[in-house]
Amino acid sequence: MIYTFTANLAIDLFIETEKLLPNKVNRTNYFKCSANGKGVNVSIILKNLGISSTVTGFKGGFTGQHIEDDLKKRNIKIFMPEIQGLTRINVFTNVLDEKKEYTQVNPGPIIEEEAKEFLKAYFEKNFQKNDILTINGSFPKGIDENYIFEICKIAKDRNVEIVIDNSSKFVINLCKFEPFILKPNEFELCSWFDENVKDEKQFIRLSKKLIKMGTKNILLSLGENGAMLINENLILKCSAPEGKIVNTAMAGDTLLATYIAEIYLGKDKEYALKKAVCAGSSTAFRDGLTDFSDVKDLMKQVKVEKIWEEI
Repeated sequence: MIYTFTANLAIDLFIETEKLLPNKVNRTNYFKCSANGKGVNVSIILKNLGISSTVTGFKGGFTGQHIEDDLKKRNIKIFMPEIQGLTRINVFTNVLDEKKEYTQVNPGPIIEEEAKEFLKAYFEKNFQKNDILTINGSFPKGIDENYIFEICKIAKDRNVEIVIDNSSKFVINLCKFEPFILKPNEFELCSWFDENVKDEKQFIRLSKKLIKMGTKNILLSLGENGAMLINENLILKCSAPEGKIVNTAMAGDTLLATYIAEIYLGKDKEYALKKAVCAGSSTAFRDGLTDFSDVKDLMKQVKVEKIWEEI
């Protein structure tokens, strides 16, 4: 089983408007709400690729209930202890005359101790050898480094593979749990080591440091420049296809989920990276998650380069 853990669930509100003027009533062209949170996106993509998973996290109020109802309609399993606060709403506004996207991300509720312990007990009871746990997105108040350490230890003790997509600086301290994948972008990777973004050589050097600390694979998201896969024996780089960017909010989640899915299904790393990059781009080219209808054609545009391989 694959478990996705999103501590800071969200509803994402996508808006398109011609203009965005201060102190005016701005009429919109349309809006769309979707259950979100990075792990939710991962589970939805996995479902679209025929792979079952369980969404875990914490739900609060009518917004948390909306997420639960949405996932149930998709026949995705859930385990979300209830909290006192309100699950957040994030807003993404596409302003056509400016050709810009404005993003407003809220901090999220406080997670109480009872809910945290309830989730830990669930993991202790349900984790099995060779399961996968993905830890996705930001951490709200109440979820700190110590709690994430506890979750990772439960997983490691049960031979569960750990995947981490989070920008917190303490992520590098989680390398001792030998995560299967860390998925930073170039800015997150460099910030972990207090460096400014420079070039590909820097990305490889810093990724190798994480590998020496225990991480098995670095899936490095490079936005419009594609992505890289770096491990102890191999370095791959995949270019990105061309297309009109509509919304980048869920592209990285799609990249990660598709890569996990293809590896889970037994595909080789080059194919998995290529499909993952194109699926992520497909999501960026629309106002929601990809349905994979254009991914096959997008894959014809890109190339995977083997930068280094240990023979």
